[in-house]
Amino acid sequence: MTLRTTTASALAATAIAIAALPAAAPAAGNELRGAPTMRLAGDDVALLQFATKSALPRGADGKPRLTIRFAGGHRVLSLVPAGRHGTDRKYRARVDFRTEPRVGAKYTVRFTFRGGPTVTRLVKLHPRSS
Repeated sequence: MTLRTTTASALAATAIAIAALPAAAPAAGNELRGAPTMRLAGDDVALLQFATKSALPRGADGKPRLTIRFAGGHRVLSLVPAGRHGTDRKYRARVDFRTEPRVGAKYTVRFTFRGGPTVTRLVKLHPRSS
């Protein structure tokens, strides 16, 4: 074999190997931006605020397609748009605590985007604003 045929064979083998690789998974269409914040709003209710890269897709019922879960079983009562921060979309969720909320404590929050990964964040509960 000559150098020319060896090089051609190597290039052909490389092209076949690249073509045989699985296609890369598409990037998730949305992502969490910045640090979520949570502020006490009532005796057992807090407001969780967070931002996303783009607007959340909505289901047939008009609700955003995002699941928010707390490690302690606290429930999210509502999720509504809260404006913009630059090009990011802001959202506000009302959280009902099953136990007495502790100001200054950090709570584990899991955000699951439809068709995307689950993002876990520690969110500190701040006191009620005056």
